Amino acid sequence: MAINSQSTPFTSLEDLRTEHGRLLRASKESSGATDADTETVADKIVRFLARARATGARLDYPSDREAAQSVLDYWTASLFTLPNGVCAAQALPSAIPGVTSDAVNLQLEPFDPSTIDDVMKVADTWLNGPDADQVLARRLMLHLLRLSADKPEFDVVPTIRGALYDLDAVELVDQTIEGLVRAGVARVTRGETKEMDRVALRTPDLILRWATLKKWCDERREFRHRVEQWNAAGRPDADLASDAALDEARQYHDRNKLERDFVNASADQQARNLKQAAVDRRAKVAWSILALLALAGWFFTAVNIDASRRNASRAEKNSVIASDNARKAENNAREAKTNAAEARKNAIEAKKAQKEAEDRKEELERRRQLTDLRRLVRALAEVVTASDVDQHVLALQKWDKLVDEIGREEPFHSSLDFDSLRKTVTDPTTANLSPSDLNRIRTLRNKLIEGSDLDDSIKLGREQSFALVEVSVRGIYDTLQQGKPVSEAEPFIREFWTQYWGEMLLFEGGDVETQMVAFGQVLREIQAEAEVPRAELKASVEKFSTEYLKGGMSEFTSKVRRLTPAAFTQLQQEYKNIPADAYNTLLNEVTSHKVSSGLVKRLNDQQIPLLRALDKERRGTQSPPAKSNLP
Repeated sequence: MAINSQSTPFTSLEDLRTEHGRLLRASKESSGATDADTETVADKIVRFLARARATGARLDYPSDREAAQSVLDYWTASLFTLPNGVCAAQALPSAIPGVTSDAVNLQLEPFDPSTIDDVMKVADTWLNGPDADQVLARRLMLHLLRLSADKPEFDVVPTIRGALYDLDAVELVDQTIEGLVRAGVARVTRGETKEMDRVALRTPDLILRWATLKKWCDERREFRHRVEQWNAAGRPDADLASDAALDEARQYHDRNKLERDFVNASADQQARNLKQAAVDRRAKVAWSILALLALAGWFFTAVNIDASRRNASRAEKNSVIASDNARKAENNAREAKTNAAEARKNAIEAKKAQKEAEDRKEELERRRQLTDLRRLVRALAEVVTASDVDQHVLALQKWDKLVDEIGREEPFHSSLDFDSLRKTVTDPTTANLSPSDLNRIRTLRNKLIEGSDLDDSIKLGREQSFALVEVSVRGIYDTLQQGKPVSEAEPFIREFWTQYWGEMLLFEGGDVETQMVAFGQVLREIQAEAEVPRAELKASVEKFSTEYLKGGMSEFTSKVRRLTPAAFTQLQQEYKNIPADAYNTLLNEVTSHKVSSGLVKRLNDQQIPLLRALDKERRGTQSPPAKSNLP
């Protein structure tokens, strides 16, 4: 089976995820099927991997690439679990030109910068077409940016979809968002609900490169410049905004204090102008009536007495009419009283609706924060579970970038000590989280969940994490019980620890946690057996120490008690001349170790109750514990 090297990429991360879901269902349906069916599933997986890998050329946002790479890693690892000897190292090199036998590390294609040029052309074509609302698109795009309060620079600000519904009718906002996403200038990260979707500018480069957006940003800066001139001139009323200009200014979500003063003063001035116009209209009507009365007096002076009698008759009729009008006025008064009561009732209902809207907005914000907490713990877990020096350095860089993005926000800033967390996971003697770290994370999770209806978020996250744990646990045991070395089980081992130290902290119940701990203890013994410098590694360790450290094995072992990526990363900082490839070569020898049959049996003894606990909690309603029992 050979696949064209120019495999058609998915149009977006969402399309990739949709196909990922279909493939998951097909894989489950084929469980226990014939050999021919297994080969068909393997063929689908490899073809999916080829397209997913090519999609990297279209993905420039770090979290999108991370999500796509996770899917890529999952299906690469899944090839190991198929019967008949099908595995990634055998299938991928023959199917995807350019892929080596080291297929367990299949990587996304690099991003193609020319994609942005195509995106800008498509976006301009769409904006000038009949389906686009340019005014709404402009306001929406500016809501994805924030003009600094004290300098004319814009920052990219991802915004939840629900907050954008204030701009216009919900269906129009959704249509415009989808149009911007299809054009490629905006991106949507799906949330637990549609309102919780995070909408963001595709890349900050568009602020300068896309002429349309640059024009909109310049207009926003021009408004600030106008306000600053108004303030410098002593805030004259003549320079205030009104009508359409005032309405547009009210749409700017990032107004600084001076701009808010300008908008408030403009609104007050417009209200005064409208009130004065109403007074002028009433005065004009009054003068017209007086003029008519004067003319009527002159006329009636000139008429004869017969006209006076006719007037008396009319006066009598008018008296009857006045009596009728009095009765009507009384009825109107009663109706006004009824309307006033109805208005009070409407005011109470409006206040109630406002309170419900505020509560909904708070719940949407908590959902977003829970999603951010999931991203944090997974990034932290990737530092713990890196399999080589390059991965360890990359995981640290991703963690630092995520902390810079989220760490200054509340409640993360006051709840988590990010410096302490980083120090803990990079310590080669521990390389995991402490119970106090775990409890702080869970305390924050409980704070986000408390008083909110987020059960569906917990259930969805639990289902996803439990499925990954089940795949990784089965993959570890199935690989090792065939007598294969630790290196071939490494993708599954890494995913297990990623979940163990990551998202499972947020979703597992007490029974699953207990069994995860038991399985993890045996897995630690297996890894320790491989990572502690042993007799068969003595020659390689001695050679490494002599060549790079200018000393004997004793110097090396005094600095490194475990041959792990974390330990080598720390050593690399001290010895700048040692290339990462040298460490990774030694790590490959470490992971080529074959596990003893006794440890494999113990692993199976712990696998069975863990899988049962996962299945039981998946079907039940047990809540995640408030505190951790992890060692």
